[in-house]
Amino acid sequence: MGERDMKNKMTKLILIYGLLIVLNACVTRGASHGDINGKWKLTGYNFATKQEFAIETMTVFVSISDNKQIGGNSGCNIFGGDLTVMPGHKIKVGTLISTDRFCDEITGSFESLFTDTLQNSTEYTLEGKVLTFSNLKSKSWLRFERDRDETHVSPPATEERMTFFIRDRLTNCETNPSEKCLQFKTEKTSAWHVLAERIDGFDFKPGRFYKIEVIRVK
Repeated sequence: MGERDMKNKMTKLILIYGLLIVLNACVTRGASHGDINGKWKLTGYNFATKQEFAIETMTVFVSISDNKQIGGNSGCNIFGGDLTVMPGHKIKVGTLISTDRFCDEITGSFESLFTDTLQNSTEYTLEGKVLTFSNLKSKSWLRFERDRDETHVSPPATEERMTFFIRDRLTNCETNPSEKCLQFKTEKTSAWHVLAERIDGFDFKPGRFYKIEVIRVK
């Protein structure tokens, strides 16, 4: 793929540390009754620590795709991982990988409890438009309602998982030579190209070569 084509197709790059993150734009719309696929907004919770948070001031949701992947926004960071739906409304949430954005102390505490509760959920219930993930042993649960804006996502974003090799030093940006840009390539043997786009969650340090996994969102 030529450098010019790469620029034309990329609108945003997100570092994912080797796992594909399911984003809110990539959902199954118009899901039928009994189908947990789609985008769900958090409306209630019960953490084992009994702490309370003002979730109405946060953006917290999960998106489920093909009953195999789960991800979303935990209030500050984007997360994602695998999901296994089993008979008897049993579920298993795989290891969740998250971006590493700076969050305030309260949001950070909430995110930790939210992802821990989600990670350890063992079953789900679906009653109308209300989806609940729970763990009977710890008596913790997360309650979601189907997102009202879900059916208005048109067209949905497209995502592509890619491996980038990042060079150990910056170079002049093509559009503005006074600024510095990353140098990247998608194959070890290919030539270095200038990357004008920012990679969310990536903290570049000069003098180091990187091999990273990203999502290209169009």
